[in-house]
Amino acid sequence: MSVQKVSHKTKWAGLTLATAMLLAGCSANSATEPTEPSANSTSPSAEAAAETNSGSPAATATSATPTASPTPAEVTWAKHKFANENFQIELPSNWKIETIKPDQYQLVKDMTASFNIVSENGRDLAEVRTGYPEVFDLTVRPTTEENTLIDSTPDPAHKMMNYAFISYNGSPNEAWMMLTAIEPEITPIWEAPLDGPVYTGGTGLFQGKLDNKAVLPSVDPALKGTKRFKAYTKTAEYKDLKKTMLSFKQLKAAPAEQEATGGNCVGAQYTYDLGDSGMSCDEAKAFFSQILKQPISTGAAEIMGVGACMMPFDTDPGYCNIDASGGKFTVTKK
Repeated sequence: MSVQKVSHKTKWAGLTLATAMLLAGCSANSATEPTEPSANSTSPSAEAAAETNSGSPAATATSATPTASPTPAEVTWAKHKFANENFQIELPSNWKIETIKPDQYQLVKDMTASFNIVSENGRDLAEVRTGYPEVFDLTVRPTTEENTLIDSTPDPAHKMMNYAFISYNGSPNEAWMMLTAIEPEITPIWEAPLDGPVYTGGTGLFQGKLDNKAVLPSVDPALKGTKRFKAYTKTAEYKDLKKTMLSFKQLKAAPAEQEATGGNCVGAQYTYDLGDSGMSCDEAKAFFSQILKQPISTGAAEIMGVGACMMPFDTDPGYCNIDASGGKFTVTKK
């Protein structure tokens, strides 16, 4: 359509509108007079008629009152203390805590807790475990190929509680969100799995696993691998989960039970000389009971990363070496 044709149509529309206004004026004089508008005002009906007849694309009718966008509900946060109030995290108040069974390596009983963090729609978001024995050294275990670090936040206090969102070497379709003792700049070359957070008196685990089967809110299900995980970092759920992990803190410097180490104690079947193991009586009993469940070869058994024991025989005592402290305790059959 040419510009000239549009001009003609506009002129004819103006003439038609003027005629309509004159006729409307005559009718109004024969009826009850309305309140006189101001000299500069324009009849709303006339404006609408002009816009309708003009053919202008901008003349689409719109609502006088714009519709406000819905405001997302504000997240409220709740504090959760656990392991005899040794630790605390903060999480959204509509998320839940579900207790799970402790594993055989959580030996520091006063500091032990095991639970999952569950979303409002029932999805497991992260696993939390505390009460593993203290470590004194972390040895670099280099990977054959670099891990993919998707997101990270170093611990500002340098207390071995860094945050990492990482896809391990050879697993592009899996990723882990976690607290770790390993600093972000080292994580790409560290063999899986990364060591968990280290606190006074022990170590823990705080991590959540994702794969391509996980339903992630606000993430396109067609995305795969690293693209999928990077898209998740932009969601509200991810930001809340990361904030929850970074809120982890130790409330007590060390459990009272850890102060009472050394000396002798008696169990149902064995007596224990705690020596320089750094363990309390309950910890030594718990450790040895787990050792008895391991495969025993040539009179010895081991829990990798925790310690090993030579079994007692008749009246001859056995002994257990503890990796965390570098010490040992002896065990004698009653």
